[in-house]
Amino acid sequence: MRTDAELFETYKRLVYRICFGMMQNKADAEDLCQETFVKALREDRSDVMHEKSWIIRIAINLCNNQLKRNSKGRYKELVAYVMSRTVHTEGVEQRFERKERAMEIDDYYAALPVKIRSVMTLKYVSELSVQEIAHTLGIPVGTVKSRLNKGLNVLRKRLDKENRVAVKGEECLD
Repeated sequence: MRTDAELFETYKRLVYRICFGMMQNKADAEDLCQETFVKALREDRSDVMHEKSWIIRIAINLCNNQLKRNSKGRYKELVAYVMSRTVHTEGVEQRFERKERAMEIDDYYAALPVKIRSVMTLKYVSELSVQEIAHTLGIPVGTVKSRLNKGLNVLRKRLDKENRVAVKGEECLD
């Protein structure tokens, strides 16, 4: 069993990424990350066999509870995390277009039901395998795959719909 400091150092980045992926807000993610470790460090860890799944589950539960409390559900850019990792020079127009696309994706992502969003966050932000997600959330592998598929289909349909509207709008200008 790890010491409190080792537990924190081992999982702090993972827990923050999960919290940020769920909350889409840096301040909320930081608060919930801290709350996750406060809760974890107060618990008796002697019976915990899978530490990583256990701490991720605490973080997901806290995020879900916070989302339920937020009546309007404040969400910021999903892509902010991804964009913060990319380091390359680009022109003003490209940066504006990238930020505009990121805001659109964020809107689509925020509209997903919490159960689907949590699975997609664990898969695409935290890069967990389907089996790890199933174990972490305590749901069958088939349910994880179904939620991933549904989430991707919903996002794909919304993007296709937006593209069709944009193309029709351009045709009217000709």
